[in-house]
Amino acid sequence: MRSMRLISVFTMMLVLTASASWAQTPSVPMRWGGHIGLNYNMAGVGYAEWMKDASGAPIRPGGNFIPQVLNDGSGLGLYLGANAQWNIFDWFGVQARLSYDMRSLTANDDQSHLKADGTYYNDEFNFDISLLNLEALAKLYLGHHFHFTGGGGLGFKMVSEYRYRLDSQDPEAGPFDIEGSSLVGSFVGGLGYDIYLSEPSEKTQWILTPFVELTYMVGMKEVDFTQTQSGFADGLSIPTIRAGVNLALGEAKRDEQPAPAVGKFFRVSPPQDGIYSTRVTNEYFPLRPYVVFDSGSVEIPTTWNGQSRYELISEGGREDWIDMARSTVMDAEHATDADESKYMQGRVYYNILNIVGYRMSQTPGANLTLIGSDPVEKNGADLANTVKNYLVSVWGIDAGRIEVQSQVMPRKPAGTDRTPAADRPLATKENRRVELVSNDPSILRRALIRAERPATEENEIYVELTTNESISSWQATVRGEGQSKSFGPFTGKDAYMDPTGLLPAGETEGMYTIEVVATTADGRTLSDSEQFGLRLNENDALAERFALIFEFSADDPVGRSEEFLEDVAPRVPDGALVIISGYTDNIGNDDFNQRLSQERADQVKTILQRRLNALGKKATVRAKGYGESSTRHPYSNERPEGRMYNRTVIVDIIP
Repeated sequence: MRSMRLISVFTMMLVLTASASWAQTPSVPMRWGGHIGLNYNMAGVGYAEWMKDASGAPIRPGGNFIPQVLNDGSGLGLYLGANAQWNIFDWFGVQARLSYDMRSLTANDDQSHLKADGTYYNDEFNFDISLLNLEALAKLYLGHHFHFTGGGGLGFKMVSEYRYRLDSQDPEAGPFDIEGSSLVGSFVGGLGYDIYLSEPSEKTQWILTPFVELTYMVGMKEVDFTQTQSGFADGLSIPTIRAGVNLALGEAKRDEQPAPAVGKFFRVSPPQDGIYSTRVTNEYFPLRPYVVFDSGSVEIPTTWNGQSRYELISEGGREDWIDMARSTVMDAEHATDADESKYMQGRVYYNILNIVGYRMSQTPGANLTLIGSDPVEKNGADLANTVKNYLVSVWGIDAGRIEVQSQVMPRKPAGTDRTPAADRPLATKENRRVELVSNDPSILRRALIRAERPATEENEIYVELTTNESISSWQATVRGEGQSKSFGPFTGKDAYMDPTGLLPAGETEGMYTIEVVATTADGRTLSDSEQFGLRLNENDALAERFALIFEFSADDPVGRSEEFLEDVAPRVPDGALVIISGYTDNIGNDDFNQRLSQERADQVKTILQRRLNALGKKATVRAKGYGESSTRHPYSNERPEGRMYNRTVIVDIIP
């Protein structure tokens, strides 16, 4: 009963998986292909007078293979051919195969003839059998991928002979023909899994199908009813376990039906102002009020794997540092690529002690509290005093303005009880730190960075589904100017698509067609296309950037940022494009981080949109979560402070 319940649960899982796959896989009713596999052949040899001399007299009187043995021997053979398949329904298809089918094997008769000493003779039979096999098969699909196969075949013997060796003695005798009809029958049963190699939106589909089958071939030797053989016991039958792959080609069927709404069921919005190469951004960069220490040391770390980390200066170098940073705290004006931009932003953070020291020297009424924490070595006070000594000795801050506190865990620790065990060491590294707290908010206010970075988000093609139908999945293909690029599948109502590579090198504009193919919840297909143009913009995109930084696993972090977002809204010009990007660190489950980043980006969008509406401003606001994406996150997740900055939502305002 327990096994039956397990089978029932497994079958239900297959059915549920199949239901989802129908909505995402193109229908290919006709396909032609080739297959190749390997047969593992086993011998079922019935009673017969196999071994005879030239006159026809039996060499082993009484016949061979008299006792019933499940498997008298085995061997390997090639299975190779061509096939055609017709899927009558999504769940049922038929296939015809024409194959070169080798059923060769070696069998041993070691239980028929006794020697004088009471042991048995061991006679070896080497069967050389190959056929041209025509098989008709039915396929029952659980979805568009997994299927069961069953049917039968009729084989024409191309080679059917055997050799034998008496009691393992040389030489081998033969070859001798295997007596019987030149036509033999077989039964086939197995399973397979279709893997679609082409993009779902492509008309021509290539399908790779690994399969495993059990086939039973009967009638390989004629039955001699004059002997003591029953009518069902065959002279030679060959059960075979077969494994192989099938590669097929077919055209996808598009059950095209118009959406119930008037016009197309989607809307495409190319970059309104053209494709920019760079974006010049005034970035209001938040300062994380932490200095993270390496384990086993109370010194402020200045390097990480050979790269610069916290920047420390001498008392005599203060004026040079002030001259360099007076206007914007840090000059990132020449950061012209993503890696350099990240470096410049990191450089601002790694000067946090110099920024705080300078601001404290300019604000006599400000005081500072340094909270050192260390959950392992428990020497938070030593860490805090190291920071205090630097501010006092280099920036001349009165020691009475700086208070030192110590605790085991920081006020806002990284990691929770739900943090996976593999990620806990990363959280522990973050928790060995000194937090800077001031009674004057200006001490830790945001820094202004003017930076050039590659324009990315503002260049994306935006596609939005406008139909009221329930869509389970959709994909898009953009073609034009000799280029083609596919996107998806998607499950949401909209998507952003990177046009990189669509404009050929040296071209400044081009016309393109986007084809969108959607599958409805009830299994129908919607398909339509739209033309649009792409062009280059020789000017730089201008933008302002604001970042919201969240503590690890903070409750309602976006809600706490609502007041800040209300200050951002007035800076959005009427008609601007606002791009909201959510990110996370790499601690925790990938899927959870992806959902978390999207949820936070959507929350920021809702709050900002509400504030813009209250101000009577119209703007295009887009929100996208990138999770812990190594290609899109703002900073490196290798360092503790990089993970701190990656718990963020970034708001880009592009006029």
